[in-house]
Amino acid sequence: MWKKTFIPLMILCGLPLLQIQAQERRIQQIKKTYQQVKKQVNNQEQSFFHKDQLIVNHQSQESSWPAVGIYSETITAYYTLGNKEGKTYHKTFRLIGIQGKRSAYEEKTEILYDVQGQLMFIYAQTVDYEYRYYFDNQGKVIRLLKGKTNSAINASQIARDIQQKAMQLIKTLQKFY
Repeated sequence: MWKKTFIPLMILCGLPLLQIQAQERRIQQIKKTYQQVKKQVNNQEQSFFHKDQLIVNHQSQESSWPAVGIYSETITAYYTLGNKEGKTYHKTFRLIGIQGKRSAYEEKTEILYDVQGQLMFIYAQTVDYEYRYYFDNQGKVIRLLKGKTNSAINASQIARDIQQKAMQLIKTLQKFY
């Protein structure tokens, strides 16, 4: 009798453990990929990544914008080229970095993609918050780490906003070829 109860209970209890182990493996894979990509990006002479950079308000970084004040933003995208979707030079983005400067604060965002262009990781930092989002292969958040000061800002909304901005950036950057 106990076997009929115990075995299904083990299976039920083991399932979350397997999911947690799979998530841990995914997070370790993301950390390893991030380190490899950053190493390649920082080694400019031997990097196999192509690089596009958009700079907003470059000439007048200290001048004031109406209702915003000081504003500038630098977007740096690292990608590889390959054949996909009928395009000879399809860009597969691996890392997008966004550095922003506002009157009141500076912000930094990094968005990491795998070799197929699937979202893996987002790092977002301002004076008020610091978040790390880890994503599974289907693009769902599997871990969210909050660092520094946690403000009242909704973390999931920040992730959605960053993802939306990244998708717009990718569409824009892919048109430059």
